[in-house]
Amino acid sequence: MQKLTIGLFGFGFVGQGVYQILNALEDPAISIKKIGVKVPEKRRPAPSELFSFSPEVILEDPDINLIVEATDDPTAALEITHQALKKGIPVVSANKKMIAENLQQIIEWQKEYDVPVLYEGAVCGSIPILRTLETHFLQEPIHSIRGIFNGSTNYILTQIFEEGLDFDTALKEAQEKGFAETDPTLDIGGFDPRYKLTILLAHVFGIVTAPQAISLRGIENLKKEDFAIASEEGKKIKLVAWAAITGDRVVAQVGPQIIASEDPLFNVDQEYNSVVLEGAYSGLQQLTGKGAGSFPTGAAVVADIFSIREGFRYQYRSGSATHELLSTNLLNSRKESLGQNGNIPELDDIEALIEASQETTFK
Repeated sequence: MQKLTIGLFGFGFVGQGVYQILNALEDPAISIKKIGVKVPEKRRPAPSELFSFSPEVILEDPDINLIVEATDDPTAALEITHQALKKGIPVVSANKKMIAENLQQIIEWQKEYDVPVLYEGAVCGSIPILRTLETHFLQEPIHSIRGIFNGSTNYILTQIFEEGLDFDTALKEAQEKGFAETDPTLDIGGFDPRYKLTILLAHVFGIVTAPQAISLRGIENLKKEDFAIASEEGKKIKLVAWAAITGDRVVAQVGPQIIASEDPLFNVDQEYNSVVLEGAYSGLQQLTGKGAGSFPTGAAVVADIFSIREGFRYQYRSGSATHELLSTNLLNSRKESLGQNGNIPELDDIEALIEASQETTFK
């Protein structure tokens, strides 16, 4: 069994989670030799001799044969990934923005250098959705994927519905618990789940596209009336990402939806994520797990580390993709017909979303 000597970049929530989990596992075949960080004077819960402030020192170390990238800088993450792959070193990343915005390039690098990149930790926290798609569902056509992909916004919306908190108070609480960043724009604006849906499109439908091709609405503009209407009807509002086949095309969107009690996402609360797949033969399948926090995401990264040791790599579906991606950006001009209060679509309105998107296509 291959011994892995890790160069870890980033020691925030995810990096610390990875470090603590590996220490707890005490696997003699896996060790962290160096941790790359930017700020020398910052105090960190690990021995000081582990830290390096030069990426080159880590990338040039002949003992390091795996790079784990857990930074919050997509530009630096991409450069680290490229340099590692050129040296024949596999990469495990949790940087969803870097992966989503550069997926075509990353796929090409994997082919060019014959070295894998795994990024389970970039999609849906602790849920092993990519591994599931790449193993159990690799040969089965999938008709749709839908879910709650952001633990921060789900926690905020849960506190509003279950505890009666106002939006700002719920957001502050999510930040204090480490579920939301100091700048919550990526979460509440819906950008985070759009990055994740962009990545999933490649593994579900073989579509590699830019995140901007997926229409987006966050939760930051929801009003008290929206929550009141949903509550009166015994429903909830969730930030939902979804993509589905319609004819020979795929339509995809991220935005708030009114969720009824019979919906499989209705009881997915707090910082949990959930993914609902509809397979051609196996029907509906639902995977649920924690989607925010140091340990849930760290656990997904550690799972990828062990997968690298097994020789696992993604197969993708891009070579056999037969569908185009429809943009739903025309949704904004049609929102008055798409649900309660003129701005939140219910699940039954997906056909209207598809109709609204017929004029613009992305490959």
